[in-house]
Amino acid sequence: MSLLASKKRNVASDSAPRVTKAMMASRGDTFGALGKNLLAKKLVFVTGKGGVGKSSVTAGLARLSSKAGLKTLVCEVDAKGDVSPNFGVEGVTFKPRNVAPNLYIMAMDTEEALAEYLRLNLRIPMITRLGPLARAFDFVANAAPGVKEILVVGKLCYEVRERAWDIIWVDASASGHIVSQLASPAGISELFKVGIVKEQTAWMAEILSNPETTSLVLVLTPEETPVSESLELLDRLRLETTIAVSMCVVNKVLGEPFSSGEAAIFADIDGGRLVGDFAAIADGGADALLSASRFATKLRSSRSEHTRNFVSALTGEVATVFVPFFMGAETGLKLTAEIAEALAGEMSGS
Repeated sequence: MSLLASKKRNVASDSAPRVTKAMMASRGDTFGALGKNLLAKKLVFVTGKGGVGKSSVTAGLARLSSKAGLKTLVCEVDAKGDVSPNFGVEGVTFKPRNVAPNLYIMAMDTEEALAEYLRLNLRIPMITRLGPLARAFDFVANAAPGVKEILVVGKLCYEVRERAWDIIWVDASASGHIVSQLASPAGISELFKVGIVKEQTAWMAEILSNPETTSLVLVLTPEETPVSESLELLDRLRLETTIAVSMCVVNKVLGEPFSSGEAAIFADIDGGRLVGDFAAIADGGADALLSASRFATKLRSSRSEHTRNFVSALTGEVATVFVPFFMGAETGLKLTAEIAEALAGEMSGS
């Protein structure tokens, strides 16, 4: 049985998925249609422009699925390993590591993936590192775009075919690289018209193109560049891949700085009618408070406009959920729990 083999393996009962789609469909009290549909997938890629919180959202989604009783694997594709701090761990490797009940995390390593392929498919023992073979692989991979990508996608699809996990969340490459990664099976298949490579890439493409099995979640922030790049990415995914986009997550959404009543009072202060009263109460800090309030109001207004532009451009083809900006935490277990709770609320329709 190879990493890229096309035959299924019977998995031992202790490693087999424990939650069926029918069981997930019965969880109406926890998730709405969007949540149940997403958690019924086997392989979900999470992507977005750098800095939008892609890894944090991946961690939040993984926490949701593991808490729902799904045997969950999170795979870090980028070498930076941004998702593991969200679970409070370091030093994640190619071998899946149990970090919480029902929750495992691994880091993708193309050299390790190649070693696994050679060991399982060609029966080549690997004692330490690949050495000269790895250097030859790097040469071929650099000369033929798509080789490294096929190892990443192949490993993930292999895990799906092995059926050891209920769901796999992929903290995928940033939006600038995800299309080539997802299109790699089709690209390699075009190079090899017949033979084993053609056969192996064909079943990978089948998994990636099956909307019942595989989908993508796009993460963005309500800012001009992430919005425009996200819309461009959606177009490219539609034209250059066969993967289905399940959901867009607008992350780091700012709340309203004032209630409607407070906003009216602030307008009177900022307009000058109550500025004297406010200055007396603020005791010398009026200018700083007014400046901060103006900034928060304008920033919220600007981001709201970008959000409206994004949602209107989707024309209802993809579900959109919103995650608030959580002050005081960039990574860690607390942020992961807060994002998971926000996602659960959005996906339940509450």
